[in-house]
Amino acid sequence: MRLVLPFLPAGAFVAVLGLFFLHYSTYLPTGGEVINQGDFEFPTGVETSGATPNAPRALWEGWGETAAWAPNEGYRNTGGVRLTAREDMRGHLEYVYPNPNDHEHLLLAGRIRTRAVRPGPYLHSRARLLLYFRDSAGNVHWEHPHTACALTGTKRWRKYRWVFPVPAWAATAHVCLQQAGRSGVMWVDDLSLTPVRLNPTFHWWQGMIFAVSGGVGLGYLLYLRLLHRRNGRWVALLACGIVAGALCPTEVFGKTVGWVIRLGQPDTSLATASVRHPAEEPDAARERTATEPCKVAPGTVSRGEAELKSRLTTGVKSGGHALSFAVLAFLSCLVFAGARAAAPSHDHRGRQRVRRDLLRGAGAGNRARACVTLTANVMFASTTELLQSATLSRHPLLEDWLLDLSGAALGFALFTSWRYLRRRKCAA
Repeated sequence: MRLVLPFLPAGAFVAVLGLFFLHYSTYLPTGGEVINQGDFEFPTGVETSGATPNAPRALWEGWGETAAWAPNEGYRNTGGVRLTAREDMRGHLEYVYPNPNDHEHLLLAGRIRTRAVRPGPYLHSRARLLLYFRDSAGNVHWEHPHTACALTGTKRWRKYRWVFPVPAWAATAHVCLQQAGRSGVMWVDDLSLTPVRLNPTFHWWQGMIFAVSGGVGLGYLLYLRLLHRRNGRWVALLACGIVAGALCPTEVFGKTVGWVIRLGQPDTSLATASVRHPAEEPDAARERTATEPCKVAPGTVSRGEAELKSRLTTGVKSGGHALSFAVLAFLSCLVFAGARAAAPSHDHRGRQRVRRDLLRGAGAGNRARACVTLTANVMFASTTELLQSATLSRHPLLEDWLLDLSGAALGFALFTSWRYLRRRKCAA
């Protein structure tokens, strides 16, 4: 119990932080929903067939064999949209919203369910919900954020929400439902596009949260005396690096990855590929050929560079989450669970004490200290994910949190293995 008490304030801080972001709205609506009947509860007759220009169904382009209205297949057996994919055809629906520059941001939300979606050869070849923009010349700037979600496999109904800033050059906004995988089915329901603006109190709360978080971190740094322990400075430095990486804006991270790609001079065959972006793939409404090159605005990144950049960004983020928390868990267990073994042992008496502690199972073998240290890593991972809600370009994700936990578990396992091998070496 004595080991648990110091971490109770941190647990309370994580709980309060989570409850705050659960009820706080970063963006406030500035108007009604843009999409007419986004719940896809189309009436029967003319409205269902889309025979009249003002029919809700006629506002969507791409209806056909792979994109059909499903009366009883939506969320809770209501109306919805079913998109399927085969080797030669992709389900695609598109809704065009003119004059998006009247708003600062657009909030795209919808419920999606998938079944047996197999990803294609490209990173975008998945079941996706998009919002992309075209300029006055009809060009698409794919470097601008445009993906709300990209799914594979089988997923139950889940609501996805994403806020997209409206660029100054945008002439039209395009909501795209795309099943771009090799095969599988995608269902969409309760789709909405809402103009929003930033909450006026956001920056005040942002500064308050960052100040309190920094105070809590500094308090634990002094209480645990990290800077006076062996390897403690590395733990503090790595923890600060993880927080900085979690709060780093997406634009800065993307520009850094793009700079690395251009520095490495990737294969130019990727940049000249004729494969179209999913939002540019042919459909019955537009009757475009599959070999038509993607229209990219001058001065923007090429299709191949955007594809390589997306892959590297995803790989660096996933690997960085797991690797950083694996190292952090190993070092923190080494510092706290092995407090006596990590003490200075430059003299003969110190080395004898280390050997005695390892043989007895004390110090580095203290299971209670190791478990509490692992719990502290879990709370730290939760805090770093929740702090992303205090930024405009980052959002807490369950997948990232699970990657953090898997990395912490790996570091704990490595520490346990190292402790066992060292104990056997001392016993020999």
